[in-house]
Amino acid sequence: VHRGAQQLPSGIEPLIIGINTLAGVGLGTIIEHLRRSTFRDLHQSRVNQRQAVQAKVVGGLHFAHNIKGKCDTAGNLANAVISSLESVQIDVVERAVQLMHRLRFLLDEMNSFSSQRQVCAQLELGTYRSERTVCDVDARVKKMAGFDVVVRGCAAVTCCVDESILTLALNEALSNARRFGSREAQITISMQIDEGADGAGRMLRVEMDSVNGADVPLLSADECMHAVESVPAWSEDVGLATVNQAAHAIGGRVWLHAYASEDAPRLNHTVFHLTIPVEQVVWRAGAIDTAEIFRRRAAHEIGVESLRSQGGSRATRWVS
Repeated sequence: VHRGAQQLPSGIEPLIIGINTLAGVGLGTIIEHLRRSTFRDLHQSRVNQRQAVQAKVVGGLHFAHNIKGKCDTAGNLANAVISSLESVQIDVVERAVQLMHRLRFLLDEMNSFSSQRQVCAQLELGTYRSERTVCDVDARVKKMAGFDVVVRGCAAVTCCVDESILTLALNEALSNARRFGSREAQITISMQIDEGADGAGRMLRVEMDSVNGADVPLLSADECMHAVESVPAWSEDVGLATVNQAAHAIGGRVWLHAYASEDAPRLNHTVFHLTIPVEQVVWRAGAIDTAEIFRRRAAHEIGVESLRSQGGSRATRWVS
């Protein structure tokens, strides 16, 4: 004990220790209570936000369903009026037919928009069910494409594909290509059907190549990846991330890549890629079935090796 230091009165030291202990326990309890309250408030806030988004998605789904139903009804009425008027060759009636055709076109546009909103809402809710229907992909894509698009046809006459996802993806890709692309260059769409990776079955592969506008720089690999992976909150726009989500939902994929033209380095390109599964492919006359080629090539190589082991002359006759 240092000189001059005063000793605590007898019995006071345990009291001080007890007071300090109680103060520490009380402070810890208060801090823990505050943490738990904050966590509960944060959790409740997230639950409320999730419920609000879900309610908005459900409302949008009902809204799109109602619009689609009315568009279908109006479109059928327009078709009936057109059929009734087309047989009458009068100038006024011909003008009426033109107006009805225009009306039907607008209804088809609204119907398509409503269908896309339905798909997006179902994807958001996790209730989307893929339905593959027989489709002439060539005709479908050419109908969607405009005067500024060159379509390189597919070797298939028809195939079973999810047309809703195909339409959703191509509409979004065309919208972006026209929004950010050069107005002086045409958009090129190429299609083919081949075997998917790891025996995943046949896949429809679509590539859309567009030249960037003068004020749009060459996209980096990170920017291409971010564009299709960053899913935004619910909005009126579809977005490439939603398209990617839709493609993944049916076993497909969406990605971007960018490159600069070798003959014109100042021309930057952005290429949209889409793969979605197909089945029941009917090939065009003279078209090459790549999957069949691979099967025949494998069978040919196995047969040649087998016959070579039995004698070169027999192998030669088999190949010929």
